[in-house]
Amino acid sequence: MQIKLSEVKIAGPFKVNEYLLGKLMNSLAIDGQKVPVLVNDAMYVMDGRHRVEALRRLNRDTVEVTTTR
Repeated sequence: MQIKLSEVKIAGPFKVNEYLLGKLMNSLAIDGQKVPVLVNDAMYVMDGRHRVEALRRLNRDTVEVTTTR
């Protein structure tokens, strides 16, 4: 399911791996998002924090997600 990126929340601080983030940004810019971000019912990221951060830095408006239901 595709939702607005602004609806996705990340709980608490997390350390960004800039090397991984750079690789993800390059991949997302070339190939688009291939793996959905896993979120719970409240739209908190369970898996895919770096994907969300990469999409934000690329100024994307939407993100593909799947829920834990």
